[in-house]
Amino acid sequence: MSTPSEKAEIIVLGSGVSGLTTALTLLENGCDVRIIAREHFNDTVSANAAAVWIPYKALPVNKVVKWSNLSYAKFKELAGIPESGVSTIPFRVIEPADETPFWLDALPEEAEMSRCNITVLGSDFNSYSCSIPLIETHIYLPFLHDKFLENGGTIQYQDIKDIN
Repeated sequence: MSTPSEKAEIIVLGSGVSGLTTALTLLENGCDVRIIAREHFNDTVSANAAAVWIPYKALPVNKVVKWSNLSYAKFKELAGIPESGVSTIPFRVIEPADETPFWLDALPEEAEMSRCNITVLGSDFNSYSCSIPLIETHIYLPFLHDKFLENGGTIQYQDIKDIN
């Protein structure tokens, strides 16, 4: 008779947006997760940051496009949960008409992007309008934290002096 193998615990360092998001995602995918953090999420840089979703200029482009679309879909889902602190807002970007914005290919169709040409002081520009997620971190962090704990995650507060 075989016995089920014990899951290895995954440790995530930090309780800011990246740490809590990573830990919660792993937990929701069946992993045993513990966060080790120096400080409570209220005392992290994330607690004082503004956040809007927009594709990031990074390589490799094919992976960035995939990640952008996945994160956009997740934030759109969260925008339907008022206590998440995520909403969708109109957003406008103005770019020189002779340049193609790096983020244009990574913008999902659901963002409802429109473009128009404008002239400002004799120069041509393209004005791009779309809807993007806005993340209010003072609401989003407690939401992630509580969801992580409700799903069985644990948090340990301590200084990490050595990664080993």
